[in-house]
Amino acid sequence: MHHGRLVFHHGEGIGNVERSLKPDLDTVYLVASCTKTFTTAACGILVDEGKLSWTEPVQAYIPTFKTKHDPEIGRRATLVDLCSHGTGLAPIDHSVAGFFDEFFHDDREEVSITASLPVAYDFRSRFLYNNNILGVVGHVIQEASGRSSSTYLRERIFEPLGLLRTSTS
Repeated sequence: MHHGRLVFHHGEGIGNVERSLKPDLDTVYLVASCTKTFTTAACGILVDEGKLSWTEPVQAYIPTFKTKHDPEIGRRATLVDLCSHGTGLAPIDHSVAGFFDEFFHDDREEVSITASLPVAYDFRSRFLYNNNILGVVGHVIQEASGRSSSTYLRERIFEPLGLLRTSTS
């Protein structure tokens, strides 16, 4: 877009597999892990509003985030640790999402499931990609904003940016 006018568009992949159609302007793509950027931006908004802190332990917002295999992680982990994948908790994503994102649990169980993950590395010792941890961040957003993280993202990020067909799952 330039001055409200479409100047370029391009879509990758196949818009409709059954019909072998190319993608067009109405093709919907699953953005998957790109939502982590939006989730972290939502935290930044809440930090700016004084509703969250990057450095306060997550347990201040979610007291039930008590890590089973190393309680110190639960006591000390901050939003910075969670958003930067620095907790050391094992990324056993298929334990909750399956191989085809067929979620195996009720959303309310996400914090306890994540807190039960085994420790793969020492806390803050290295980056270890972990989808479960960003689910916990979503719960922190919900606690701080009083709205589900998906509603908060839609109202505070997607709609203001004109991303009216963008959503999270």
